[in-house]
Amino acid sequence: MSLHASAVTPQFEVRRLANLPEYRNLPQCVKLVQEVADKLNLKSPLHPD
Repeated sequence: MSLHASAVTPQFEVRRLANLPEYRNLPQCVKLVQEVADKLNLKSPLHPD
């Protein structure tokens, strides 16, 4: 997933992959993406709003 439009992985795909039994790391993904978005002063694409 990208926070910029140049290289985009849809948020639903990130959520789907993070919820796979092999990973089950969606909360960690959401937190990491939020941390990066905060540093770049952008809204996280995984934010529920």
